[in-house]
Amino acid sequence: GDCDKPEQLGALARAAQACHDVALAYGTPFVSGKDSLNNEYRVDGETIPIPPTLLVTALSIAEDVGALVSMDLKGPGHALVLAGVTRRHLGGSHLRLVSDVPAGVSVPRLVPEEGRAALHAVADVIAQRLALACHDLSEGGLGVAAAEMAFGGDTGLELDPSAVPFDGNGDDLHARLFSESPSRFLIETSDPDAVLALLGNAGVASAVVGHTTDEKSFEGPDFSLALDAMRTAWKGGLQL
Repeated sequence: GDCDKPEQLGALARAAQACHDVALAYGTPFVSGKDSLNNEYRVDGETIPIPPTLLVTALSIAEDVGALVSMDLKGPGHALVLAGVTRRHLGGSHLRLVSDVPAGVSVPRLVPEEGRAALHAVADVIAQRLALACHDLSEGGLGVAAAEMAFGGDTGLELDPSAVPFDGNGDDLHARLFSESPSRFLIETSDPDAVLALLGNAGVASAVVGHTTDEKSFEGPDFSLALDAMRTAWKGGLQL
């Protein structure tokens, strides 16, 4: 937006400060330099700034490319382990864009110490070839990540949201399924005990939250979704 406006320049300054703080906390520098400032347009007399967007480019060296995994489920009979703590982070979430959310939620807040531990531990799980698939939980939370893994690998799954490591009170199915708390990963594995032990030794909250099946569906409490229907919705455009 217009950087002559205090709220626009203030948002930019706070974002830059956050980048500084998190880069130091994670010990990870990143390249930058692109800016698109002062982009506004007027529609019917109303001034609208472009949505602020932060672009961070990250590179990593894989010592053993053969140990890397993709996000698509690999087959039935495997456990699904969730690494990281889920909180009532539904403010500004994708769920909030399409539906009402319960009261008392907040926007996602990063806890750098938890994030570092989770990233290192999940990297160790992958390096030790304990993961068959792995997906970060970001936009849409656990529900969307699990769906993408399922129809990506054309493999069904059953999910138990009540098993999610949750920092909150009550069942709160919305938060468990769609919270966008950072530093969380869903891991498909044939050796859940080893994965849980590794994550636990690193101080990362984790639990088995489901398993893969030979059905072409995503099963959960009070819902059943066909893989083909989810894939079509994911690939399709807006339904008006």
